[in-house]
Formats: sequence, C-alpha cells, structure tokens
Amino acid sequence: NIVIYTLPFLFVLTTVVFFHELGHFLVARINKVDVESFSVGFGKEIFGFFDKKGTRWKFCWIPLGGYVKFVDDSDPTSKEQALNGSKNGFHTKSLFAKSMIVSAGPIANFVLAVFIFAGLYTLNGKTSVLPIVEAVEQDSPAMDGGILINDRIVEIQ
Repeated sequence: NIVIYTLPFLFVLTTVVFFHELGHFLVARINKVDVESFSVGFGKEIFGFFDKKGTRWKFCWIPLGGYVKFVDDSDPTSKEQALNGSKNGFHTKSLFAKSMIVSAGPIANFVLAVFIFAGLYTLNGKTSVLPIVEAVEQDSPAMDGGILINDRIVEIQ
C-alpha cells in the first residue's frame, strides 16, 4: 500500500515543486538575474546538466522541495557580498524586481492549478445527474401521483 500512495504523491509534489521553482527562475531571467542552479529535490544529485547560460539543472534524491540559487545568494547575509560582486545578482535588483521574483513561485502554482482544472473540465466535462425517476416505491405519494419509472422531472410546483 505504501508504494501505491507514495509514488503518486511524489509525482504530484515533484510537478508542483518544478512549476513553483520554474516561476522564480523565469522571472529572475526576465529581470536579468544570473542563476547558479535550479534544483528539484534536496541532497545528492541524481542527474543534471548545464544550460547555455551556465545554470546547473539538477534532480536530487530527496524529492520534498527544491530551490533556485542565484549567483550572489550564498547565505542570508550575502547582501554585503553581492554589492561587491555580480551586477546581475538578485540583491542588486530593485525592490519591485525582487518582489516579482519571490512572488513568481506561488503565482506559477496558481496558474498550474488553473490549467489542471481547465484540462479536467475539458476532458471530463461537468458531471451532472439527470432528473429521471429510477424507482418508485409501492404505496408512496409518488405512485399515488402517477409518477412512473423513467419519467423526467421538468418542473416542481
């Protein structure tokens, strides 16, 4: 049973984490922030690759989160280092740009949810129950009123 529930859970979580981090990543790139690494998962790397801008894309063993690491973001006190470092670092950007980068992850999750529900409604449609009588009990008010099996209810007065 643990495999039946764990694997789908990890698949869904990994998908949500990927899109969340992709939101941060894309808005960072739009704002010309250099990205050192994009990781889905934590711990030791399973596999990865470098893109043409030098970002390391990697998938790690513990699939319970992820992160996007900017070139000047070594630790919470890295702002001072950033001011002496890259001009394309996260800490050198305006407050508006940093706010957009930080908020892009949750916004990406919201957009993902919209697309998932739109896809579900497109493929499955809206479930509805037709107002057709399936059974009439003996000596019931419905039977006394003349309602028969397969009658369609069109109006209630």
